[in-house]
Amino acid sequence: MPTKYTLLIDTVESHRCYLALISQKQVIRDRSIKTNYNLSEKLIPALDSIGLKTLLKKRRIDAIAVKTGPGSFSALRTGIAVANGLALAYHLPLAAVKGVLHNPDLINRTKRALKQKARFDPTP
Repeated sequence: MPTKYTLLIDTVESHRCYLALISQKQVIRDRSIKTNYNLSEKLIPALDSIGLKTLLKKRRIDAIAVKTGPGSFSALRTGIAVANGLALAYHLPLAAVKGVLHNPDLINRTKRALKQKARFDPTP
């Protein structure tokens, strides 16, 4: 059975976004992208740069997690909208993650958020 990944999207700052693919035990791929305040133009190409399109086609993404703040309203709105769109299009669960995504407890907090009742399941 192929390994499944969770996509993490952090767009708290208007001038930078952080993307990561995590497995059960480790961060597999991550990328920090300078957006120079044009996040809406750079987020989708940044997702392609970590191989998201291929992984979605092969059904290797099992969930999406997005950072919900605190942070720039416009940047958060962009990240949440992209995460929501991907979750709806590919019928994936979506979870909100709070706090710093760049720390060692990243995987545990994300998995915990996905298990909570508050998670959004876009399937009808």
